[in-house]
Amino acid sequence: MSQGKLTLTFAALASLLALAMADAHAAVPAGETWRGVVSGGSAMVRASLERIGDRVALRFGEPRNCRIDAELLQEDAAGARFRFQPVANGGHFCDQLYPGELRVAITASGASVAFTHHGHAWSGELPLAGKP
Repeated sequence: MSQGKLTLTFAALASLLALAMADAHAAVPAGETWRGVVSGGSAMVRASLERIGDRVALRFGEPRNCRIDAELLQEDAAGARFRFQPVANGGHFCDQLYPGELRVAITASGASVAFTHHGHAWSGELPLAGKP
């Protein structure tokens, strides 16, 4: 194989690898919203998750009725870890999440979320909004 063809082949492979790595780091797509129910033991609450750049906004319905943002810590093909930020709008439930972590993995049925609230594990499967 000539030097020119080898260089061209290497450049093509490098481009493909860069595209694959970019896709691998987009485990939780920006601009999407997921809605469903999260539970911790016997307690359940409606929740929504929205990805905005390097952050997510997690909103809880009644009786929790609060919102907390979380900043991206790590993301790979398996999912993402976010760190909860101080709560801007108050709400006792959200206040107790700071400075914990939120884990998100995209599955065939939606976004699988998990976090700890006041020492108890909470989790849920949130379908992509607008889809059954």
